[in-house]
Amino acid sequence: MSIKYDAPASLHKWDSVSQRRPGDVQSFGSRIVWEGTLKGCVHQFLERPKAQQALYEIMVGEEAGLGKTILGPDDVVAIAEREDFPTG
Repeated sequence: MSIKYDAPASLHKWDSVSQRRPGDVQSFGSRIVWEGTLKGCVHQFLERPKAQQALYEIMVGEEAGLGKTILGPDDVVAIAEREDFPTG
């Protein structure tokens, strides 16, 4: 799979209750904390404390070539571990 790391993306953080995502997502929501490229969003995600990473997800368009537009924490970590992920 070829990923376009320069595709537009945004990093979102869910409001939390005791550092956990609430079960009632109707009452809580996410907010954009960073906008840029997929590469930049992955780097921003990795800079967050590990204990809080479950509160984040990345929204990206279909042009990124991922087959989905919402990336959860496990997806983001898998992308960061790819051999072709740009580190700089």
